[in-house]
Amino acid sequence: MYFNTLGEAKIPKVLHATEGSEEVINENCISCHENTLDNVSHDAKDSCSSCHQAVPHGKGFKTEDYFKPPKPGELLENKGGTMNNG
Repeated sequence: MYFNTLGEAKIPKVLHATEGSEEVINENCISCHENTLDNVSHDAKDSCSSCHQAVPHGKGFKTEDYFKPPKPGELLENKGGTMNNG
């Protein structure tokens, strides 16, 4: 929307997160990837994006199969688990 309203010339070539938006970005990372944080050293950098700023997320990076609902047990199978209810 910003691009369409003000034009390309007014948009900087490199966008940088503000301190407030960096905090929101880091909280979003943690909310989605919380279960993997036990396996990571957290003393190296201040935030997730310090090391992972180039990690692609969003619809443009996912195939159509990603958006299909999983079959029963499929998510567990992908993680090496099984669906055992008995």
